[in-house]
Amino acid sequence: MLKAICFVFLLVFYNSLISQPYVLNQFISKYENRRAKVGLIVIDIDKDSIIHSYNSHTPLLPASTLKLITTGLGIHFLGKDYQFITDFAKAGNNLCINPSYDPTLGSNDFGNSADKILKEIQTKFGKVNQLYFNCSGISCTPEFWGEQNLGNYYGARAHPFNWRNNEYSIVFYPYQLGKTPKILNTSPTTYYTFDNQLITSTSNSGDRAYIYESLYDTFKVIKGTIPESKVAFIIRGSISNPMSFLANELNASIDYSFNFPRKYDTIITYKSPSLTEISAYTNRHSNNMYAESILYALTNGDRTHGLNYIEDFFNLYLKIPRKEFHLEDGCGLSRLNAVSPNALVSFLKFMALDSKNFKFWYEGLPVAGEHGSVKWLLRNSYLNGNARIKSGHLDGVRTYAGYYFKSNGQRLAFAIMVNDFEVSNSQMSLDIKKALEVMLK
Repeated sequence: MLKAICFVFLLVFYNSLISQPYVLNQFISKYENRRAKVGLIVIDIDKDSIIHSYNSHTPLLPASTLKLITTGLGIHFLGKDYQFITDFAKAGNNLCINPSYDPTLGSNDFGNSADKILKEIQTKFGKVNQLYFNCSGISCTPEFWGEQNLGNYYGARAHPFNWRNNEYSIVFYPYQLGKTPKILNTSPTTYYTFDNQLITSTSNSGDRAYIYESLYDTFKVIKGTIPESKVAFIIRGSISNPMSFLANELNASIDYSFNFPRKYDTIITYKSPSLTEISAYTNRHSNNMYAESILYALTNGDRTHGLNYIEDFFNLYLKIPRKEFHLEDGCGLSRLNAVSPNALVSFLKFMALDSKNFKFWYEGLPVAGEHGSVKWLLRNSYLNGNARIKSGHLDGVRTYAGYYFKSNGQRLAFAIMVNDFEVSNSQMSLDIKKALEVMLK
């Protein structure tokens, strides 16, 4: 009986490979034989035909390719011109803020920078005694983000009020190998205290520093290594409570919605850039907090409803079985997310064929050879400058999904996902590059 089962498994595995190009077969066999999980699919969007497929209905960790779905649905349902709006109001000597999950407030990457806003507060409000927020406070942490992530910039959570991209920098001077590098300063100045357990490693060792925190605590523990250097070295941490952070910058006390003043005068209204701009920034910089903010915006701040809404959309509208699609966040950091290559590509096809805002979303996707982690992956390839690709990286996880529109008019959508691999990241990148060049030829 066992022999029969093994024979059937090998027969199915063999039949799934014989239709693939040799290089693609090599890629699949190499990683499947090492107990990694591989799934891929390429479709012709307009002909609705499958060109290549392997394990395409198997749910895998999508990592940051999940941002394609969050940003795409955001632009599709909220509109390309959607803006987050935050009101700053005055009640006596108190500053009252009506937040809207705007991820860009206080960001130096957009117009409403922290320095600009702080100057306007000083000019129009003077000394602020009390800072009121018309919300219940800070948001919950998505399931299974991991304690090694939460204190670092990529673990910054989205809240009703976000400030300075919800991140800060720590500046070190790591000039003595094997010693603990000195903290020179933080930017901006924080009210945090640090237990610095970092060690200076060799100059080619890279950034292996992690900031650990108790949830929303002001005490941070820094562990790991940073490379030896004769100049300053910077790591970035997450601001766990941006509302308290702003209050500290204003030297004001803080309160939330249950004491929000009934009478106030709106003095300043801040509007975010368009969702088109925010979506492009989210995908090209792979910013987790921005993706989570878009998820909140989809359902007016009800995160759980937002996740259920997206799952229902995939099941009821795109006809994706629920076993192929499950979400725990909108950015891909949770290791409990599960998305099949088929589900990813079905969404890409939907956007290309059915979304009136496709052009605006598509033009903000990372370009191979130009943006994000695909800037180097396909630089010396025919895909350089021609394919739009979002990458996803977690430990033991590499995923890529996007579009390649050929000069002959053929439009391809694709996804390739590898989970639980044990080779080096550089080797995986090289193998993925070869596989993509064959898949999209």
